[in-house]
Amino acid sequence: MLVGFNFLEDSCPDTYPASTFLDTGEGAVPGMRSGRVMVRINVKGRPDPNDVAQRAKKWARSGCRIQVLNEPNHPIESLGGDRPMTADEYGQFFRDVAVLVGDSAKLYWAGPSPGFLDWEDYLQHSAVKLAYGISVHGYGQLQQIKDQLWPAISGWPDKKIWVSEFNFGAGNQVEPNMWAFATIRPLFDWLSTFPNVEAATYFAYQWPNPDSGQGGTKVDAKGTAIEAIIKFEGLVKTLGPTNVKSQSERKNIGQGFLKAKFLLGEFVEDGVYHLPGTQSEVQLAVAERGYATWSPRTNEVVVHLWDGRIFRDLGNRGSGTFLLVGGKP
Repeated sequence: MLVGFNFLEDSCPDTYPASTFLDTGEGAVPGMRSGRVMVRINVKGRPDPNDVAQRAKKWARSGCRIQVLNEPNHPIESLGGDRPMTADEYGQFFRDVAVLVGDSAKLYWAGPSPGFLDWEDYLQHSAVKLAYGISVHGYGQLQQIKDQLWPAISGWPDKKIWVSEFNFGAGNQVEPNMWAFATIRPLFDWLSTFPNVEAATYFAYQWPNPDSGQGGTKVDAKGTAIEAIIKFEGLVKTLGPTNVKSQSERKNIGQGFLKAKFLLGEFVEDGVYHLPGTQSEVQLAVAERGYATWSPRTNEVVVHLWDGRIFRDLGNRGSGTFLLVGGKP
């Protein structure tokens, strides 16, 4: 599963495995650097299927996946004119666009906002069968997000699922760093167990103009633990598989990577290590082409490429040879 951000503007210098952005904004600048991209065709008010199809074809020529509109059940989108689109109206609109586009684009069904009644009706519509994949949204605490994503994941196992928006919920008052530690990694671990889940992109890296009436804590990831965790997960996933050997254990992790937790001390249990010489907790991920460190205290993420030889003094305090990584141990 790929991870990244939903970009609404151009302030992010980093590259992520996945991204989502509007076709009408500046989010394309950081978004198009990603390895896999989904573009949301952005329309407010009643849409024209011919216009949406032409815009979809344009972005598809650049290799992008296409989300057809956004949250048709949300009043703020006004896709029914002065009201939301019904599930049947959106289903017919999607059919019209699919006929116009043909095989020239990978079209994703726009997931509904889970904050309104009957939102699951949109995910049960027969026109979903025409989609290459489904774009879904989830907000709140961990279990709430899982519950909101589950109807699409379980109901359409043959469709690609892209979690194009997830956060703690605009308008809610939360401590974003605490939410990040409690939610993001467990959510990614859960999503990774489903083969049809393709990507998860947090909304948003930065939201310069929140929807009217949105109070509470800003959902911006920039400068928070949300950014650090997703950056850490995203960068490490690009480093590739490895074999890992410690002084006391050898572990082949196949196509994954080692997520090791380091504190003062020594080897504790499978996959968890305590590195002598460090004064604060540091998350370490090791892969064939390098390793990444992330300090929850400072939110600093550093990725190091290396040549497959022995690491020495990984803790910078005389820890000696602790890990031999890469190739065949």
